[in-house]
Amino acid sequence: MTPVSRYLLAATAVSSIFLSGCGAGFQAGPVSSPIGAIKGRVHGGQPPVGSSKVYILQPGVGAYAGPGIAASTANVSISLLTGTGISTDNIGGYVTTDSNGFFTITGDYNCTAGLPVYAYALGGDAGGGTNTGIGMMAILGICPSGGGDLSATVPYLWINEVTTIAAAYSMSGFATDPTHVSIGPTGSASAASTLATTGIANAFATSGNLVNIGNGTALTTTPAGNGTVPTAKINTLANILASCVNATDAAFANCTTLFGAATGTTNATTPTDTAIAAINIAHAPATGVTALYGLQAGVATPFPAALTKQPNDFTLSVYYTGTGVNAISYVASHQLAIDAAGNIWVASDSSTVNALSGFNALGAPLAGSPFTGNGLGVPNAVAIDAASQNVWVTNNSAATLSEFTTAGAAVGTVTPYTTGTTKALSGPSDLAFDGTGNIWVNNYTSGAVVKLTSAGAFTATAANTTYLKSSEGIAISPSGSVWAVGASKAYGTLWTSADALSTEKATPYYADGIAVDASGNAWIANYRTDLSVLNPTATTVTSYTPGASDYYVPEYYALAIDGSSNIILADWSNGMIEKYSNTGTNLSGTFGYEPADEPAAGYTPSSSVAPPTGYIEPFNVAVDGSGNIWFSCETAVLQQMIGAATPVATPLAYGVANSLLGTRP
Repeated sequence: MTPVSRYLLAATAVSSIFLSGCGAGFQAGPVSSPIGAIKGRVHGGQPPVGSSKVYILQPGVGAYAGPGIAASTANVSISLLTGTGISTDNIGGYVTTDSNGFFTITGDYNCTAGLPVYAYALGGDAGGGTNTGIGMMAILGICPSGGGDLSATVPYLWINEVTTIAAAYSMSGFATDPTHVSIGPTGSASAASTLATTGIANAFATSGNLVNIGNGTALTTTPAGNGTVPTAKINTLANILASCVNATDAAFANCTTLFGAATGTTNATTPTDTAIAAINIAHAPATGVTALYGLQAGVATPFPAALTKQPNDFTLSVYYTGTGVNAISYVASHQLAIDAAGNIWVASDSSTVNALSGFNALGAPLAGSPFTGNGLGVPNAVAIDAASQNVWVTNNSAATLSEFTTAGAAVGTVTPYTTGTTKALSGPSDLAFDGTGNIWVNNYTSGAVVKLTSAGAFTATAANTTYLKSSEGIAISPSGSVWAVGASKAYGTLWTSADALSTEKATPYYADGIAVDASGNAWIANYRTDLSVLNPTATTVTSYTPGASDYYVPEYYALAIDGSSNIILADWSNGMIEKYSNTGTNLSGTFGYEPADEPAAGYTPSSSVAPPTGYIEPFNVAVDGSGNIWFSCETAVLQQMIGAATPVATPLAYGVANSLLGTRP
């Protein structure tokens, strides 16, 4: 079993939280499983929906669907319903709801083990006549690996606007529209195939953190108890969909407004029903906000616990607090790392805590987290190696590296020496793995970049103290080039794979974070005002002035690259996440993505007053294999912005070793 495939087992555990009794574990061929009798109801915000077609689908296999990817026969979803009592059309098999919205599924179905299963209800009559603009979804869970009767494990299935929003955001990274939800080429036993399967399983399981599919209501806290769900924003989005669902036909003014405002991204499906609109909103949550919010204000609100004023954007962020999170502070650009199973690892730089915290893909603390000991001394940067999947941490005060398994067990502490008793590390601030497993460490105090073996033994020093004093970020491209930046000088520094200093290139302002995209370009988060990109040979630099309008001058300490080579920036000073295309186009709207559900004291970035005390201050950022943006905050909070990015290969070292940086796994 490969190191990556071992961690599919962890994804199985995450998936089973949502649908007990269903395991994950990819198999190439379909298995036939008796579904038993699943009963449910399709319900609009106010009335039930009769004469609605209910399909049971699973993601296609072979080509990706998702943001920016056009619908095609290569990424179409797979219809699962067959047998007695099942009607068919161009989408596949379906059952029809009665006049009160009730349906029963008693036939057999075929599904691929390890892939998610979801319901899609299309059309129907919500009391005002046939409305072809109705489209609603709910996620059931993961297809069982060995077959079995699901009637005992699937709860009563309620499909409404709330379950639709939860499904749309959770599957966002893999969905072009409700009938084009697809995972990439998973037909082999490759590690990338396993990563993609794990990513989509974790993505769909996220829906269980947002909604109760047994009664169609948004949760207030996650099942693990440590996450605060953006209930008001979910209900607001559900009310927006309900304005069309409760209309008399798809041409009704509210449907027209909804479909026009929910434009999505390039290659998005033009909305013809509310489920398509929901997926488009998840793909472009800063687009059409005023028009969309106006739909809630203009109609009765069937989900009353909603926002009382227009939000900055329609991103959905879950706040995780409590055990493990309270050990989070801030310092380094790679303080947060994600492993192959989707677990999130965060180091605290506090000398009084000295902890490493681990969370599963649903934000629940791993058993035993936070982890202490094993030489941790003001730990600040975290990286996962591709070969063993172990977690490595730099200790700033102790000038050492600590190694843990993903179960939190101490492997040991490494103190590299150059000669005699001279330590190679001096205030280590960041670390990264190259394609052959060597460890590269940035030293904040000495300004030296040090190369170590995969076991942590000193190999070479590539120093440039002029430009790397107060060094912060380090990143490695699949070609073997090593990039480093320092906070005291406005330069990006490049070493070739031969460990030779290649060049330095001036950037507009002091640099903290750095990441490499699919083309080998190095993107740099400049401490204030600017985002810069150096070409693979560092001969040219292009700078972009971020388009977000901020109250404070932006302070960018970290950035990440998603699977579409978009740049994700954490703006600490203004409390927002910003997203830019690979050509520098602002994708996150005028004021960026605000993590807050509804900002305190009415604050928005456009206001003339400073943010309120205690607002969220994102410091470190990473993208997972499900398309979620994770970031730690100075206020001892870990946040998950659901479906706001394109899925990536994790850990980062695996992307380096397999030329998958800035691309899907």
